[in-house]
Amino acid sequence: MEPLVALGAASSVLQIVDFSCKVLSKGNQFRASFAGVLPENKPLKKATEHLYGLIVRLQGQALNSMIILCIQTAEELLDVLEKLKVYTSKTR
Repeated sequence: MEPLVALGAASSVLQIVDFSCKVLSKGNQFRASFAGVLPENKPLKKATEHLYGLIVRLQGQALNSMIILCIQTAEELLDVLEKLKVYTSKTR
């Protein structure tokens, strides 16, 4: 029975090490990013800003209620992305 206990303990240690490596890797990405934004969030922010610009240009047309909803949604998404930023001495 003792070999199984040792195997279980070794497995637990490996899981903790794996999780710690993932946490440190994500933290390193935040630290290395000059803007404080994760690389996977950059395309989302760029696409949302582009969509927001297109919607603002369409605002003079007859689709006002749909456009207002799109603008609100884009603003909410941009706010959430802004809150996800990590501020360091580089980004201030």
